[in-house]
Amino acid sequence: YYFVETKAPAGYDIITDEDGEKLRYYFELGLNGGQAVGKANIVVANEQKLGTLKLKKTGAHSDVLQGVEFTLYRDDEVYQTGLRTDADGMIVVESLPWGSYYFVETETADGYVLDTTKTETVVIDAAYVDGDILAVEKTNEQTRIAFAKVDKETQDLIAGAKLELLDSDGDVVAAWTSSTEAYMVEGLTVGESYTLKETTPPAGYATAEE
Repeated sequence: YYFVETKAPAGYDIITDEDGEKLRYYFELGLNGGQAVGKANIVVANEQKLGTLKLKKTGAHSDVLQGVEFTLYRDDEVYQTGLRTDADGMIVVESLPWGSYYFVETETADGYVLDTTKTETVVIDAAYVDGDILAVEKTNEQTRIAFAKVDKETQDLIAGAKLELLDSDGDVVAAWTSSTEAYMVEGLTVGESYTLKETTPPAGYATAEE
C-alpha cells in the first residue's frame, strides 16, 4: 500500500520527485492467522512556500531613482545587504522564507536626502498566496538650499544681483537674478563642494567676493 498527498496545508507545497510527480509513501501489512496486521509510522513532509518582495524607489516628483542602496531585514535581523535599485527604481528579492520583512535605505541617489526610516513591514506566512508579489514603496525628498542676496548692514534682501552656483569642477549648476525673496536650488549632492559667484552686482553695490 502507499499514500499520496493530494492537498497541502495553507502556505505549503507538496513535495514532488525530480520528474514532478507526487511522492508515494509506502507501507506493508502482514498476515497473522489470516488477519492483516501491521503498524506503519509515516511522516509526510511539506515545504513552505517562498515569497517574493518588491521595492519601488521614487523621488519627490515621482521620478524613479536608480542605484539607491538598501538593506533587507527579516524579523529585525539583517537578511541581505547591498541591494540596489535598477533602472526602473526597483529591487526584487525572491525565494524568501516565512518572516516579517522591511527595507532600510543605506545610500541614496545624488541630489536626494537619505531617509533611514524603515519601510512598511510585510509578512510572508501561511496566508501568503504562491505567485503573489508583496510590494512596498519609498519616496525621497530632494535636497533644497535657499540663497538670498542681502545688504551687509541692514540684512535686507536685495534684488537685481546676477548669481551663479558652480560645482567643484567649475560648471554652472544654477544661475538666477536675485529678488526680494530667497532663491531655492534643489538636487544638490550631499558632500559636494559648491561656490556661489556674483557676476553682476545690483545697482549701487560692489561685486561680492566668492
